[in-house]
Amino acid sequence: MTARFGDGVRVHLNVLDITEAQFRRIDRARHEVVELMPYLQDEGIFVSLNHVASRVNGEVTAAHLAWLLPWLDGIEVRNGSRLSMQNRAAVALAHAASCIPCAGSDAHTMRGIGRTWIEAAGATCKATFMQELRAGHVQVGGQHGHYFTMASDIVRFAANFYRERLTLLARHPLDWKKHAVCAAAIIGLPLVLVPLVLAHGHFRAEERFTESLLLDLVARPPLQPAPVAEAA
Repeated sequence: MTARFGDGVRVHLNVLDITEAQFRRIDRARHEVVELMPYLQDEGIFVSLNHVASRVNGEVTAAHLAWLLPWLDGIEVRNGSRLSMQNRAAVALAHAASCIPCAGSDAHTMRGIGRTWIEAAGATCKATFMQELRAGHVQVGGQHGHYFTMASDIVRFAANFYRERLTLLARHPLDWKKHAVCAAAIIGLPLVLVPLVLAHGHFRAEERFTESLLLDLVARPPLQPAPVAEAA
C-alpha cells in the first residue's frame, strides 16, 4: 500500500491480516499518513515499512522516518529488488528502532518470485504465522537485488516479446502485418540497450540516496518529533 505525507512524499507499507471494513477505512486514510497510522495502531493491525532506503517513493528524509518509526511494527530488511547496501541500512534502522525484520521479493517478473522471503518456522497456518510474526519469531532469507538482476529482467522481457512475435509469425506466415511488426522489432533491437543504461543510472542514484539518508539519520537526534508531522 502506498501512503502519503502531507508534503507529498510517499511510503510503501504492508498492513497484514485485515478485514474488508478495515481495508475500506485504510484506503480512505492512506492519502494522509498522520491520520492513517493512529488508526492502524488503534485497530492492532501489524504494519511494516518497505524498502526504506530507496528513492522510488520520493525523497524520504530522516524527519519522515523519525515521525513514522514509533508507529511501525516491522521494517523490511531484505528486499529482493534493492541493493544489499540498502538492505543493510534497513537492518540497522530496524535494530535501532526495535522493529521486527520483514522481507519480500518485490518481484516484477517471474524470475524473482519467491526468491526473498520471511519465514516463521513455528507457523502452521495464517493465524500462527501472525502470532510468530508479532512475537518477532521470524527469520528473513533469500536474495538481494543488483543491477544485473534488473538487467536480466529487462533482457527476459525483451526476449519474451521477440519470441511471441516470431511465434505469431510462424502461425500466420502470410499475414503481412506480422511481418511488418517483426521487421520493426528487429530494427528496434538496439533500443534494448537504453533501459540497461537507465537501470545502471537508477542504482547509482539509489546508492547516493542511501548514503545521504544515512547521514541525515545520524545527524538527527533519535526519534525527535518531525517537522513534517507538525505541518500536516
